[in-house]
Amino acid sequence: MRNEVDDLFLSLFRQHRSFVRGLVRKMLRSRDPDDVEDILQETFIKCRPAFEPAKAATARYWFASCAQRNAINRIRRMNVAYKHGMNRDGLEAGPREVPQRDLDPESLLLRKERVRIIGEAIDALEHEKSRAIFRLWFMDGLAFKEISEVLGIPKGTIGSTLFRSKTKIEAWISERHPEIIAARTAA
Repeated sequence: MRNEVDDLFLSLFRQHRSFVRGLVRKMLRSRDPDDVEDILQETFIKCRPAFEPAKAATARYWFASCAQRNAINRIRRMNVAYKHGMNRDGLEAGPREVPQRDLDPESLLLRKERVRIIGEAIDALEHEKSRAIFRLWFMDGLAFKEISEVLGIPKGTIGSTLFRSKTKIEAWISERHPEIIAARTAA
């Protein structure tokens, strides 16, 4: 049975659906409508239980952040399948070349730990907009112009938000994990 919160959620999702669809399409670097629609549907299903009316003011960034995580997870699943010789449907793929990494297992483990810590630092940022901008820039490698198009925010705002976010993230990491900052400055 639907209630006022469900109606508000549905209204906000419809309002921001095309924006979220564009974000997902850019992240997947694909125009495959099935993949994009799958991510949209996952976003809708996963976001609804956590939705509160207080999030209505930042719904655009909240949906974008949720869709971004879903798209990243989809990309990771596709990469794992590819490395194990499967295509996107789980069927045996043809011959492929998997690039060799020059890193030893210890370096790979340290890199994975640094990425995890940076992810925690990003999650600790106060504003959803800051988290979305930083993830698109740092994790997805989008340029300011692309982030501007995806989020509908001026490039100058993106630059200043990134500057403040980087400062806060570095402070967060140096407070909780000073060994990472020390290792970075020693290198």
